[in-house]
Amino acid sequence: MSAVRLEKVKTKKDFRDFLRFPWKVYRNDPNWVPPLIVDVKDYRQSGVSYLLYSKLEENAVKKGYQWCEISWQLEDNEPINRFVASIGGNIHKKYRIYEKKI
Repeated sequence: MSAVRLEKVKTKKDFRDFLRFPWKVYRNDPNWVPPLIVDVKDYRQSGVSYLLYSKLEENAVKKGYQWCEISWQLEDNEPINRFVASIGGNIHKKYRIYEKKI
């Protein structure tokens, strides 16, 4: 078993590495479909992520997928949460980000 090391994300490079981590873990899994990463400030609350997820769901159903994980959705992201509910999505886990000034 590999050792696990937790590090604080301090730089933009650290953040990119964190986001790319699933690609390293699942790169050889033929059933893995990479997540969509849509967090460009200009497109927030514009419906772009809804359209991308909708197309992803349409294509996944055509290919025979019966379920998928749409993770890292913030609790207060109502448009995406409504979309997930509209395609029969269930909440499996909740992630919360807490912030405290030190």
